[in-house]
Amino acid sequence: MFSRDIFRVKKVSLTTVVVELKQQFRVGNWSRKWQMTLIITPTPTKSILRISTTVKNPLAHQRSSIGNTLQIQSSQSSLDEVIQNLVTTKFVKVKQTQCILYVMPETVRKLLPSLPETKNLPLGYGRPKAIDQEKFKLSSLDPTYAALVNKLWHFGGNKSSQRFIKRCIRTFPNFRLLEPEGTPVPWSLMDHTGEVWMGATLPEYQGLGLVSHLLFVHIQALDKLGFPLYNHTDRANKIVQKIRHNLHHTPMPYDWNQWNCVPL
Repeated sequence: MFSRDIFRVKKVSLTTVVVELKQQFRVGNWSRKWQMTLIITPTPTKSILRISTTVKNPLAHQRSSIGNTLQIQSSQSSLDEVIQNLVTTKFVKVKQTQCILYVMPETVRKLLPSLPETKNLPLGYGRPKAIDQEKFKLSSLDPTYAALVNKLWHFGGNKSSQRFIKRCIRTFPNFRLLEPEGTPVPWSLMDHTGEVWMGATLPEYQGLGLVSHLLFVHIQALDKLGFPLYNHTDRANKIVQKIRHNLHHTPMPYDWNQWNCVPL
């Protein structure tokens, strides 16, 4: 049995928007619950993304993780000093990555009308260049391809990350393009926080605009389901930033930091 997602705006003011997205999923004796709380404000020092997940199974209890990695995301760059001081006493290695947080235009209009950027938002999403849709067929991933996604994912490469990817494929909307022999060429996934990421393209098919087309399709599908749409990109990744710009993804006017903490 699957219960519909609960999506609601809890509080809206001139400075702050609080969004809650909850989901319950049950099959037989296995059940899963997750909740994402997104707090958005134009003031950089107060913007935070808080995520909590729980997994319930009568046979086992497992904490959702990415390869035994704790990931923290926030616009507060000052958190770096606090995190670095904390991990020195906990035998943890931490890496900070400066990113750009993107929110889709319609999500900005609905939830952040007071942002100055809202006045200059384009109407709708940018359309990617056309691809050969007879050659590349749109489909969704199945869990058997978790190993391939895991191989090309920046945070993947181990058994725990592969299990995480497999759960995302089974639970959340995802898309792929198949080449004539049935191999997925690019793909785009969604995780338990509602973010669209883990996308990649096989090296021999890069530069054809396939991932832009797939992201466009994925975002449109999630928009129809009512998800608050966002994603982030490493500031050093200029190629993906260009794709985001062409698709009219809106960069937020503050830094977005990511810390990945791995036990030593």
